[in-house]
Amino acid sequence: MTLQSGLNYLNLLCIYGVHEELQSWILVPHIDPSVDKSLALFFGVENGHFEVVNVLLSDGRVNPNDCNALSRASKKGRLDIVERILEDPRTDPSLDNNAALLSAGHGHYKHILERLLLDPRINVTRDNNRLFIDSCASQYLLLIEYLLAAGRADPATQDNKALKHAIRHHHINVIRTLLADSRIDPNFENQAIFSMAASAVVIQIFLQDPRMTLLPERASIFVQAINNKRSDIVQLLLKDGRINPCAEDLAALVSAVPGWVYPVRGFFCDVQPRAVFPITAQGPELRVLGSSQIASSVPESQPSGVQPKTQTTILV
Repeated sequence: MTLQSGLNYLNLLCIYGVHEELQSWILVPHIDPSVDKSLALFFGVENGHFEVVNVLLSDGRVNPNDCNALSRASKKGRLDIVERILEDPRTDPSLDNNAALLSAGHGHYKHILERLLLDPRINVTRDNNRLFIDSCASQYLLLIEYLLAAGRADPATQDNKALKHAIRHHHINVIRTLLADSRIDPNFENQAIFSMAASAVVIQIFLQDPRMTLLPERASIFVQAINNKRSDIVQLLLKDGRINPCAEDLAALVSAVPGWVYPVRGFFCDVQPRAVFPITAQGPELRVLGSSQIASSVPESQPSGVQPKTQTTILV
C-alpha cells in the first residue's frame, strides 16, 4: 500500500467512525494522522464521531488547532466533542477571532456557549472586542446576551460600532438588546441617532428610552430633521413634546420655509406664536405674529387694477 492510499484509508476510517481500526492504523510507522492540517480530525468532527476524535487527540501528533476542530464541533452542535477538545491543553478556544463562539452563536447552541465561556483560556475581548461587534452584525442575539451578562465584553467598544451598525441596518432586536445594557448611552455622540438616517421605528425606540435627554431649547434637532426632509421624525418629536419647536428664535419654522415641505409645515399648525408665511414676488418670507396680529396681516383692499405687494398669506 502506498503512503497516499494509506492516508486515504485513514480518512475513510474517520469519516465512517471506525474507531477500533483507526486506533491500530495510526500506529503504523509511515501513517501520520496530523498531515494536511489534521484533516483526519476534521473528518471525525464533521461527521460527529466522538470516539474517532478521542483516538486522534490521544495521539500527540494531532493538534486540535490545525483545523480549528473546536469551531467545527461548535458549528455542529456537538457538546460532547466540544468538551473533549477543550480537555486538550493545546486547544486555543479563541482561535480565529473566537470562531468557536460565533459558530455556536450562529446555531443558537445555548449549552455550547455556556461551556465555551466557562473556559478560562477564552478571550472575548481579543482584537479590540471584535467578537462582540461580529456577533451584533450577525444578529446572534443569544451570544450577545451571554456576552453582556458575563460583563467581559465592552458593548460600546470602538465608538459604539456595534450599535451604529445595528441602527444603519435596522436590526431592531439588537438595538433593543444593546439599549437594555446600562453601558450603552442612547445619547451617544451628542444624540447622533438623529443624524444617522435611522428609520422612524428606531427613532421611536430611542425616544422611549428613559435615559434619552431632550432639552426643550434644542430646536436644532427639528431643523436637522426638516432639512433632511424627515417629516416622520418631526412628527415623532412633536408627539414626544420635550423639545420646544419655537426655541432658538423659531429656527425650526424658519428652516421649513425654503423647501415648503407641506407635510412638515402641517405639523406646526398648533405652535404659538403663529408663524405667517407671506408669498411675495421674491418668494416666501417669514414673519412671526401673535394671534391678535394675524387678522391685520391680511393686506388691505386695493384700488381696482393695483396689485398688492403681498399676494397671499399662509398661516401654519
